[in-house]
Amino acid sequence: MKVLVTGACGFVGSSIALHLASHGDQRYRVTGIDNLYRAGSEMNRVKLQSHGIRFVHGDLRVASDLE
Repeated sequence: MKVLVTGACGFVGSSIALHLASHGDQRYRVTGIDNLYRAGSEMNRVKLQSHGIRFVHGDLRVASDLE
């Protein structure tokens, strides 16, 4: 199953993404999207990617970022 986590570099989004990636028993292909607007949010990016979570720097309000 494909799962898209919005706000993936924030506290809640990164916690959900990491939980799905580590407890999903390979059932979930997790992709996270974040516009990195908040200061410090980029610090979670490396951690997400190290757990096999695909990261997209984008904004949900921009249709081309979701393609």
